Amino acid sequence: MAALIKHLAVAMPTEMMVFFRNLFGLVALAPLLLRGNASLKTEHPGWHISRALFGVTAMYCFFYALGKLPLADAVLLNYTAPIFTPLIALLWLHER
Repeated sequence: MAALIKHLAVAMPTEMMVFFRNLFGLVALAPLLLRGNASLKTEHPGWHISRALFGVTAMYCFFYALGKLPLADAVLLNYTAPIFTPLIALLWLHER
């Protein structure tokens, strides 16, 4: 996917790539969503919306980096997430 995004970044804006990536994901999940599966119900919709916004923002930033940086550098930055996730959890969530 990263190589395809890198190739498309020359002719297509980042917003459009993120839109189509999410559109194809929605099409794949549509049968499950249309059935009204009870396991998809939540008592905390605000947290799910927040998580979705953070996810789309992260996807946008990654696709932007793929378009602006060499492919190897952008993928290497993506692979640093396990390093920063515990630090963010420590500082923001006060995890031990």
